[in-house]
Amino acid sequence: MSAIRKSLIKLEYAVDKLQASASSIEGALAGQQRDMFSTPPASVSNDDGIDGAIVVKALDQTIQRVEKLLAEA
Repeated sequence: MSAIRKSLIKLEYAVDKLQASASSIEGALAGQQRDMFSTPPASVSNDDGIDGAIVVKALDQTIQRVEKLLAEA
C-alpha cells in the first residue's frame, strides 16, 4: 500500500471522527435557544484552546497539497 493511500485512509478516519464530534456537539445544543442573527466570533476556540480558524486553514492547506500530489501521480 502506498504512503499516499495510507495517509488518505488516516485522513478519512480523522474526518469521520470530526463529523462524529460535530454531531455530538449539535446534539448537546439541541433544544437550546441560539441567536441566529448575531455575527460569529472571528476566532472560535474550545476549552482546549484550539482555534477553529487555524484548524480550517491547516485543513485547507493539506487538501491543496494532497490534490497536487494526486494530480502529479
